[in-house]
Amino acid sequence: WQAIGLTSLVASLIAMILCGWLARNWNDGRIQFRGPVIALGIWTCTLLIHHCGWRWIAMAWYGF
Repeated sequence: WQAIGLTSLVASLIAMILCGWLARNWNDGRIQFRGPVIALGIWTCTLLIHHCGWRWIAMAWYGF
């Protein structure tokens, strides 16, 4: 369980860094507003997947 939690945390941090970079570099006027919004959406989805998905994977894997 500790390994699952650690993997989830690392993946969330990577997603956060990636989304921050995406929002910063995606600033050519047309997508100035959409960039951060999309990044926030991706980050939220990633967080939800890690929060719920790991539990389901662990349950399926260990057969709880």
